[in-house]
Amino acid sequence: MTKAIAILGVLVGLANVSFGQWIDLGNVINTSDYVQVMDKIYLPYEYNDNNYIRPKTPSGFTYFDQGGVGIGHQGQYSGFKLHVNGMTNLNGDVGIGIGNTAPSAKLHVNGSVRINDNPILLRSGSDDNHGLGFFSNHDNATIDGPVLYGYSGGALGSNQSGVRKHALIWKRNGNILIGTNDNPLDDVRLWVETASDYTGKVGVLSKSNYSTPWGYGFLSAFPSSQFKAFVATDLSTNKEVFVVHGNGHVFAQEITVQLAPFPDYVFAKDYELMTISELGDYINENNHLPNMPSAIEVEKNGMGVGELQVKLVEKVEELTLYIIELENRLAKLEREKK
Repeated sequence: MTKAIAILGVLVGLANVSFGQWIDLGNVINTSDYVQVMDKIYLPYEYNDNNYIRPKTPSGFTYFDQGGVGIGHQGQYSGFKLHVNGMTNLNGDVGIGIGNTAPSAKLHVNGSVRINDNPILLRSGSDDNHGLGFFSNHDNATIDGPVLYGYSGGALGSNQSGVRKHALIWKRNGNILIGTNDNPLDDVRLWVETASDYTGKVGVLSKSNYSTPWGYGFLSAFPSSQFKAFVATDLSTNKEVFVVHGNGHVFAQEITVQLAPFPDYVFAKDYELMTISELGDYINENNHLPNMPSAIEVEKNGMGVGELQVKLVEKVEELTLYIIELENRLAKLEREKK
């Protein structure tokens, strides 16, 4: 405690007294071991027969002519105003201000603080499981940056006038939770929960070069085709209702495709429907229906589900017209036989 008190005497410029300078006792109260000044600060002292005293440099305490103070540091002046080697203990209402003449905490610093790769520990005693530090490597990964860590995990949040909210929680097993305190599926690495009134959204916006086609908006990578690239689960039943498999297979309960125009144009009066003879000639020549892609084209380029549905409906409606035409011809032949 002597070291810490002596620091304060220097920092506050106690009566402009420097070590080695004799001063009159005046209103300074002489105690058995210390000189008490301003009811707060105590300094080790020495005195002479003329009732004069001067602050005495404690053991391990060095005052440099350049204006710096060393505690446990007696080498060359380091260029720092305060250079401490070892532990410092402050009790009571004592505070240290660095770059600040009115400290509002035990340590109040105005300006940058450099801790030379040492972590800032957040718990008392010997508990070093919670802190913030610089790590070149952490958990077998190259970090080369700051790491905030805790024994069971940690969180990032806000505090507005005592109202505390967390934005993100990370667990010891590596799971990350956003918008919730609990992960209903423990094996999910990232769990994001939106607002309870269903107004929240989860967005991934790709800022890729728009001039380059087919950039990635969302990428799922997996080691084999047997993995599920994307899964939507109904938590009320724990049933997977939408699954995209690594082999390209998609499982879903229902798919809605909205395209226009829909093939009702086939029933328009001006629609040019091929005759049965013309249709037969086209199939013999091209080996596929008119206005449908060939097998080679689909195998090479694929075909959209919506586009395929539209063309199938178009062919069904054309087939309906052929059936109606055949029915009319049959009815005409039956009337002629009578």
